[in-house]
Amino acid sequence: AYLRSLSPTQKPSYLWLACSDSRVPPSSVLGLAPGDVVVHRAFANVVRGSDASSMAVLEYAVHHLGVKHIVVCGHYGCGGVKAAMGGHPHGLVDHWLNSVRDVIGRNREDLSDLPKHEKSEKVCELNTASQALNVAHSFVVQRAWAAGLKISVHAWIFRLATGTLSDLALNLSKPSDVSSVYMLPTDPKTVPAFSKYDARPEDEMMKRIATPDEVKKRKRSNFFDV
Repeated sequence: AYLRSLSPTQKPSYLWLACSDSRVPPSSVLGLAPGDVVVHRAFANVVRGSDASSMAVLEYAVHHLGVKHIVVCGHYGCGGVKAAMGGHPHGLVDHWLNSVRDVIGRNREDLSDLPKHEKSEKVCELNTASQALNVAHSFVVQRAWAAGLKISVHAWIFRLATGTLSDLALNLSKPSDVSSVYMLPTDPKTVPAFSKYDARPEDEMMKRIATPDEVKKRKRSNFFDV
């Protein structure tokens, strides 16, 4: 009877974008029932605007299913992050991992003095936050915000050893949370001034994440109370 009640339609509130690692099943991590969350998984939880699969899922979840929260969830000990940090070729996957290497390059100065283990964990955090920003920068989310839809993008990270989720304090819920260069004007005749392109509120968020003490631990029940 329960499954029969789910069969006619689905009305999930959440979209879960996470790593394809077999040890991070969303149902176990979130404790949600079938029908509550749309799931898309990719190696190293990379979300790229050029990836038709992730953009199709994002479009369907936001504009057709009406999800309210998009969670990009990474995890410590990510094999994709370790591969991106290593100096060995891995084949076709190296093309995919360039997105993670871009994150490492942009944060090289903050990462340079960290011990190897701490550096790996920090890259996992920064990569997760960066992919959440990619979601917020996407045409799909920008179009939703321009249409007045209430969509929030969150960056979380999971620690396998303890089974705990951490909120990376990157919560994006409106166009002004990211650079106006990505913003779609509500009036097609209006184009944001070039002078505003220098304002990147997401840069300040990333700086906070680059500081270990700024990672916030929250109870799971409070994650969406932002």
